[in-house]
Amino acid sequence: MIHIRCKMNVISALMMAIFLLAMAAQASTISICYGQSIQQAIDAAVSGDIIEIGPGTYNESINITKSLTVRGVAGIDRPSVIARGGSNVVSILADRCRLEGLNLTGAVGWSMAGVVVLSRDNIIANNSVPGNAIGILVSSANNTIDSNEVGGGYLGGLVIFSASNNSVSNNRIFSNNN
Repeated sequence: MIHIRCKMNVISALMMAIFLLAMAAQASTISICYGQSIQQAIDAAVSGDIIEIGPGTYNESINITKSLTVRGVAGIDRPSVIARGGSNVVSILADRCRLEGLNLTGAVGWSMAGVVVLSRDNIIANNSVPGNAIGILVSSANNTIDSNEVGGGYLGGLVIFSASNNSVSNNRIFSNNN
C-alpha cells in the first residue's frame, strides 16, 4: 500500500511540474502606449511573446530579433511607426515572426524599406506601407506577405531579391517607381 502511495505522489509531482512548465511557456502580451518605446519592449520580450502597439505615432526604427508577434491594436487608426535617421522602419531578423496592423513609413534613405525581411517563416499581414524608398523587401525564404497596402515607393513597392518559396497574396501595390 505504501509503495502505491509513493508512486501516486511521484506521478502527482510530475504532473504538477509539467503543468507549471506549460504555464511558464505561454506567451505574454506586452502592451505599448503612445510615448513608450517599441524597441525596448522587443528587447525585454522573450520568444513567443506578443507586442501590442496602441494608437499613436512612434518615431523609431525597430529590429525584431526574437520570434515575436508585433501588432497594432485594432481601432479607428493604425499605430504609425516612422523610421529614424534614414534607416528601415522594421527589420525582421528572427525566424517565425508576425508583423501586422501597422502603418510603416519614413524609410527614405537610399535602398531603405518600410519592412525588410532577412529571416524565414514570417508573416507580414494587414499593414499599410506608404512613402518609403522600398515598401517591403524580402531576401529570405518561406515568408507570407498578405493583405498589405504598399504605395509611393520610389525604388519599388514589393521587392523579392535572392529569395525563394515566399507566398504573396491579396496585397494592394500601387503608385511605386513614379
